Amino acid sequence: MKPIVSIMDVDYNSNDLQKAVISAVQIAMEKALWEKFIPEGSEICLKPNLCIDIAFPGYITSPWVLEGVILKLYKHVKKLYVVESDTWTTDVERGIRESKLLNICNKYGVEWINLSKTKTIKVHLENSFVLGDYVEVPELLTKTKIVSLPVLKTHGNTVVTGAIKNQWGCLTKMRIDFHEHIDYAMVDLNRLLKPVFSVMDGTIGCEGKGPKQGIPRVCNLVLASSDNVALDSVDAKIMGISLSKTTHIPLCEAYGTGISNYDKIEVVG
Repeated sequence: MKPIVSIMDVDYNSNDLQKAVISAVQIAMEKALWEKFIPEGSEICLKPNLCIDIAFPGYITSPWVLEGVILKLYKHVKKLYVVESDTWTTDVERGIRESKLLNICNKYGVEWINLSKTKTIKVHLENSFVLGDYVEVPELLTKTKIVSLPVLKTHGNTVVTGAIKNQWGCLTKMRIDFHEHIDYAMVDLNRLLKPVFSVMDGTIGCEGKGPKQGIPRVCNLVLASSDNVALDSVDAKIMGISLSKTTHIPLCEAYGTGISNYDKIEVVG
């Protein structure tokens, strides 16, 4: 069966823009058959893209996209968490407040967790490229399912940053040490902590030297898929970027974390 990538337009002429975004999120999830991949009664970590500690459109996952996902999942699953890690340049505690993502968490009683402050364990990774045979990861991520909420944007190092790169925040320590070999590190990380589903915020993307530089680009889109490699392949095509200009997307397919070949992906919506 081909992986499905759904794409929904957001009606920016709507009288209620918040409702329009939430609706696009939920329809995109339905078209990508989210219930097939997110087990009923499971515990879910929602992983937004929160790479900067100020509210800036196109850099971070928007509150309305998070709200749409929560509204779709909260009756289906046992517990929801929203998670992210600090970086050497980002105070994620400030970021969760400034972005208003914390407001959404509080509104629906969803627990916010800074992964940099949680217990970690070492998990074995066979045939690792760069992360090593035993990778230190937050224990919570090994006991829950991950639903990724990336943003549609370009990247200064990896050309495209999306669902695959959004896993970067699951490493809580010294991620910068792996930047020289980031494409291979992302293969390791997505083999180790693979999301069961992803919803991409393409309402406002970022064009330029992302993930925290560049110009906001209004795209009016929400994408969803159970295959984050397929999702990133489609978002690259939307941005007019050939997969031949990226390393990590075809590499992830080669090592079994998803499909990047357009002929093997079903695009709906």
